[in-house]
Amino acid sequence: MAKKSAGGKKAGKPIRVAMIGAGGRAEAVHYPSLRDIPGAEIVAACELDEERLHKAADAFGIEGRYTDHREMIEKEKPDAVYASMWGGDQINFIKQAIPFGFFDQTTLVTYNMDLDILKAVGAEMPEGIVAGSGFPWYSLD
Repeated sequence: MAKKSAGGKKAGKPIRVAMIGAGGRAEAVHYPSLRDIPGAEIVAACELDEERLHKAADAFGIEGRYTDHREMIEKEKPDAVYASMWGGDQINFIKQAIPFGFFDQTTLVTYNMDLDILKAVGAEMPEGIVAGSGFPWYSLD
């Protein structure tokens, strides 16, 4: 039996990643970090602002360019989607993706999932999300 790596892919095949968001933090931190992961390939980027989209895609040699994340996911069929979204946008994305079977086929990776999002999605929260949280937005006073 063939050995599988993260994302359920057979060892040796790249994990195809599609990016949602191409703002300053994404371009400065997330894109370079993903580019440098052995076995990961950024195949597409999505950003509402076309100027930012093309700037990031040009800088990282990304061919697939979209302003609609649904179109990107449907056409590219990535193994993972890295989403640079905040609170309400994440909640909407997760809730809208569930009925389409997104989480049965793809892994969502996000860097700023917090308890408010988990609470808002509640029992509907699917498996298949890799999330981190490193932003303590509270006062230490």
